[in-house]
Amino acid sequence: MMSKGRSVILLAVFFSAFFLNAYNNDFKLGYHPDEPKKVRFIETNTQDFQHPILMLQVVRAANYFADFTDKQAIAALGRTVIAAFGAATAVLCYLLSRAALR
Repeated sequence: MMSKGRSVILLAVFFSAFFLNAYNNDFKLGYHPDEPKKVRFIETNTQDFQHPILMLQVVRAANYFADFTDKQAIAALGRTVIAAFGAATAVLCYLLSRAALR
């Protein structure tokens, strides 16, 4: 069981990492050459297995609730969802390594 102080620190790490991952994610669609293809896959529910399937599925699920149709909005949603996964990775790395480092 984690103490309240560690939980607060982990939350701070998560939100700090999320902020750093999501900061300035409003750049134009097409800056990354494969991004328009990913947006099309999210819109049409298709894929070519050259892109991470889990990433596409998670963003599709988020877009199911957000119901974005604009390509730029879908790209921004995808960037935000992936930023949350990146922030969660920092916390999960701590939680997994905590037991091994004791």
